[in-house]
Amino acid sequence: MLDLRMKKFQSARYKLRKRASTMEHHICGSLFFNKSRRFMLNVVELVCGVDASEVNYDEFMCVCSSCGGLRMIIDLYINFPGNMFEISSKKLVSAILEKLKNIGIYTNRKVTDVEHFKNYVLVTDSSGNRYTAEAVIMAIPWNNVEQINFMPAMPERFRAEPRVAVKSKRVITQFSVSYSKSFWDLLGYSGHFLCSSPFIVGHENRPATFSGYMLHAPAQDGDVRRVVLQQLAKHFGKEMLEPIDYNENSFGLSVTLHKPQIRPWNRIIWSSSSAVGTYYRNLMGGAVDSGLRAAVNALFVVRPQVVGWKDLLDMQEKDLYKSETPSRVKGLLSRLNLYNVTFYSVFVLGLIFLLNLGYQRSS
Repeated sequence: MLDLRMKKFQSARYKLRKRASTMEHHICGSLFFNKSRRFMLNVVELVCGVDASEVNYDEFMCVCSSCGGLRMIIDLYINFPGNMFEISSKKLVSAILEKLKNIGIYTNRKVTDVEHFKNYVLVTDSSGNRYTAEAVIMAIPWNNVEQINFMPAMPERFRAEPRVAVKSKRVITQFSVSYSKSFWDLLGYSGHFLCSSPFIVGHENRPATFSGYMLHAPAQDGDVRRVVLQQLAKHFGKEMLEPIDYNENSFGLSVTLHKPQIRPWNRIIWSSSSAVGTYYRNLMGGAVDSGLRAAVNALFVVRPQVVGWKDLLDMQEKDLYKSETPSRVKGLLSRLNLYNVTFYSVFVLGLIFLLNLGYQRSS
């Protein structure tokens, strides 16, 4: 049902409604079984970074549309497609730093002020140092952008609508467990694992190696190993309690509630995984897509003569759902689910019963 309506929310120009229902209300009103509800509530929190009760319907649909659709999100986060491969973050960062060895990198500096002029941009950091640039690329989360003092003030079309500040209440821990044998394979299982409470997703990364992640509260950091191994042992046998090697890393959930910023503001260009307006928003693939667009925009500001029309065409907002135009009948049928069908069936049957009862008494 949600994927059929994705086309409506794909444009960054879509205006969010102020009184849209929350995703928690939408999920509980559309799904009948508690297990299905828990699964979708976890998916919403995983994608948006906050509880489903703090995410309204329009916000979630806009985020999904810029990720490639709900089916793609579930495929990436839950199913782990075979064409997806893992890259060591350490090796990736080392390779990037090797390419940037001739470029100055300043760490532990926070940008406080950005003065926007006609021909250049003046940037001031927390140490009082000032830098002049022909273009500035903002590759940081949008909530950090809002903490910077812009002069002149940022135009209203670039500012997110005022909203109560929300922060992620849970963290995500990625784990990798190695065993002497693939015990799940010996039992005839593929290795794909999903637990709704607590929310744990896992898969066979390599032979005899099990990888995945767990969504939990920050206070449960020390219990992740115990909980993960117990859940795996419950489904794949007690041998899962004694791994050869176990590694885990915890990360904060990225809060993604704003619409993607894809249009530059003169010499200030937006770039981050959460700013991308095409596929893989809030993921590494989205960061690559957003970085490519930001590089072309910056080059267009500095050296417009070297930017071709094909480069600009690649940056345009793409119609991801061009072929997906469902008919009215299909759209109407998509609204039917076990929850409302059961409710209306009971209502109609009850009404018929009361009418028959009244007719019999009148006779």
